[in-house]
Amino acid sequence: MYRFGELSLFLAVAVLLISSQSIEMQQSLMIHDLSRSDNISSVGCLSQTNQNIAFQSYRNNTSSICLISSDGTNLRCLTDHKGNDAQPAWSPDGKMIAFTSDRDYQGDFYVATTEIYIMDANGNNQRRLTWNKANDFDPAWSPDGEFIAFASDRDGDFEIYIMKTDGSNVHPLTANEAMDRWPAWSPDGKMIAFTSDREGNEEIFVMKLGESQAQRITIRPDFIDREPSWSPDGKMIAFGSTNDGLGYYYNIYTMKHDGSDIQSLIIGSYIHLSPEWSPDGKTIVFASSRTGRLEIYALEVDGPNIQQLTYDGGTEPTWQPPLCGSWP
Repeated sequence: MYRFGELSLFLAVAVLLISSQSIEMQQSLMIHDLSRSDNISSVGCLSQTNQNIAFQSYRNNTSSICLISSDGTNLRCLTDHKGNDAQPAWSPDGKMIAFTSDRDYQGDFYVATTEIYIMDANGNNQRRLTWNKANDFDPAWSPDGEFIAFASDRDGDFEIYIMKTDGSNVHPLTANEAMDRWPAWSPDGKMIAFTSDREGNEEIFVMKLGESQAQRITIRPDFIDREPSWSPDGKMIAFGSTNDGLGYYYNIYTMKHDGSDIQSLIIGSYIHLSPEWSPDGKTIVFASSRTGRLEIYALEVDGPNIQQLTYDGGTEPTWQPPLCGSWP
């Protein structure tokens, strides 16, 4: 997931197998809106079935954003571009998808820069939000749908930034000399979890919006913890880790939101990436290399059942939030 960040890891696996300090004043201007819960989808929508899963697929020598139904059927791709489209992220109303792309870069592919884009859930109205010569990765929508958090190296190293969903009012959330990446909003919109190597190796940190310090919630001195994902009720965080000493291989774990009670969900001599909770909190989708290349799988949180959802390559899966209307 690194450049080209996220995509390079995906491509490397496909071929081989196939950064804490915030800008307090700026945060205080946004804290009221970011912590609102009135726009979050109601629990009554959780009964909706046949949810979509967006994911990154490598097809025809490029990376595209595609959809499948939650049972793995009904595959359709939303982007088809000579550039590489990656890291899909649903808006909280399930009507839009943010993603990254290097499609507008006119130069050497190997030094191409990546920007944030958004589109409708059916692939229409694709438009660019960030405009700079740096790399912008890891888009994540706020629960009220008004902001997008993302990682960027525009100031020399990767930091977490927040912008409005039209690309305006960009503010840094973190400011240090380390790498900060993979922001994930808590369901109430009051905190952002992210990965940072500010204290050595990559660990999971949580920052409350409006505060200047981040709290480290994983402490694993020789291993890597990354890609946090909040459970829908905000009580748990799923993440990827090498903390079983398996070197290059990543596995999926869960922990309470304060970093306690770490439990393993997937352990093995494979790469397991990008865990994402289902809207009802019962299932986690992730990417795994267990078949020789990265594919999308679904795992029951309280049970042993694992279902393979893709068979032609896939990574960066993300569930469509519940809708009280029609699905794309």
